[in-house]
Amino acid sequence: PWEVYKQPQTVFVASFVGHMNFIGVEVSREDAELRIRAVGETAELLLPVTATDGESGVDELLLAVRPEDIEIADKGNGAGFRLPCTVAKSTFTGSLVEYTLTTEGGLALLAERHRPELSKIIPEGTSVDAIVRSETVHLFDQGSGRRIRMGGTQ
Repeated sequence: PWEVYKQPQTVFVASFVGHMNFIGVEVSREDAELRIRAVGETAELLLPVTATDGESGVDELLLAVRPEDIEIADKGNGAGFRLPCTVAKSTFTGSLVEYTLTTEGGLALLAERHRPELSKIIPEGTSVDAIVRSETVHLFDQGSGRRIRMGGTQ
């Protein structure tokens, strides 16, 4: 089950086991890297990609990231794929806070914080940056639903 959760091989498996944010992305290839931009957003991320099984020409991709892998930072702080957001909803469930974040382009993301301190719970309406690090993302071909290997991963 750990491998299925951490390294899902298809969109179906990624959505079946736990929560997953799926983001449609626009892609351009630069040598052995992909320049990825969320549709309707301005933030970009460069990812090393190992093209396999004829996937080198894939243009329509889904970027997937688990809610616990989205960092929430003050505006302008933090490194990675930064999406300016507003905290649309903050739900405290005891050992977990679930945040619904909305971007300026209308994208909704689910983020989670485990065992938060009371002073660190972010109120609704707060402007933040959702940060996604390259090592926490999964890429899938939108057509086939199959995972695309990134450099150094299986």
